[in-house]
Amino acid sequence: MQGAASLQRKGTAYVLAVGVNSYANKDFDLKYAVADAGSFGAEWKSQQEKVGTFAKTEVTSLIDDQATKPNVMKALAELATKVAPEDAVVIYFAGHGTAQANRFYLIPHDLGYAGGADAIEYAGLKTSLAPSISDLELEDAIEKIDAGQLLMVIDACNSGQALESEEKRRGPMNSKGLAQLAYEKGMYILTAAQSYQAA
Repeated sequence: MQGAASLQRKGTAYVLAVGVNSYANKDFDLKYAVADAGSFGAEWKSQQEKVGTFAKTEVTSLIDDQATKPNVMKALAELATKVAPEDAVVIYFAGHGTAQANRFYLIPHDLGYAGGADAIEYAGLKTSLAPSISDLELEDAIEKIDAGQLLMVIDACNSGQALESEEKRRGPMNSKGLAQLAYEKGMYILTAAQSYQAA
């Protein structure tokens, strides 16, 4: 079905840039994640304004103590309420990530673990996963976003786990985490590392 040309409108490019340098547990602090998130959002806005594909670019930044699981999930839920098919959504995360038991987790500011980084054990790791954002939670939130173009950039250790699947073909069968969503919605996903690598 085609509508009248007068009904067409340029979409909006929405960028959600999340960066965590300062964690609630200082043993896990990073140096460049906030700068990377800030630069990513600013550069995306600058380049899109030059190209003129979209009417405007809106950048939402969640930095350090703002980058909690509730805030990230709320920002994704808000995108789902306002995004239209002519819009684009870009989600960028710079911070810690971990692959555990065939799942991938983004680790927000409030990681929930008070011990040292060098001595973390299974119990401590399990504690830190509770406030983390799993690939399944991301999948559920992004599934509700009805944008014509979707991109997720994950600048975190083990981020390749978000795409791994037992089924190596590029099909929907047996896919895990975001791989299924990428297939169904045509979402592009860039990761900074393989599932077994540091970023």
